[in-house]
Amino acid sequence: MDKKLILIFFIGLLTGPLYQAYCIFLSGETIDTFTLKETRARWQLDDGSIFRITQGVSYQPQLLTLTPQQSPVTINITCSERSCPKTQNLHAIFSDGEIALASSRIQLDGQIIGLRRSTVGPINIPYPGHFQFVLETKSPSSLSSWDVRIKINVTAPNQLVLWVGYILLCASPVLQLKRARYRKFGS
Repeated sequence: MDKKLILIFFIGLLTGPLYQAYCIFLSGETIDTFTLKETRARWQLDDGSIFRITQGVSYQPQLLTLTPQQSPVTINITCSERSCPKTQNLHAIFSDGEIALASSRIQLDGQIIGLRRSTVGPINIPYPGHFQFVLETKSPSSLSSWDVRIKINVTAPNQLVLWVGYILLCASPVLQLKRARYRKFGS
């Protein structure tokens, strides 16, 4: 293989999947971790108000105090049990109590280790205040416990850098195959 193609491949590897993995898994600072175990159709919050789910159930809502200086924020959700249910239909909602700032449907396969976690975000915090994180499910028969980690000041991946990285990563083998084909049929 040509040295230039090897260089293109490694530049693509660094600016594509390795850069993305750094942003998702390694950047930022963990400010809170908690485990969600119990589900109900209604919860009494710290301020005395009642939080009610119209369809299905939710895990206990978690209150977070955040500021814009802590943006972007990610929420990592991991199945904490060794034998998670085959699939989970979860809905993660991050709100200020009235308006959802981020909402994500989560499908996890608990049997495959790599698919036992999901990330919501990055979320930009528009103003300082108290924010609420809720994990809802419509199928209470297949419940598990979930470890949740809140990370602040996470590096949001630059989409242009990611695209260039993945294109270079894919271009290197394609160019090598094209050269090999040219040598075989061209000479």
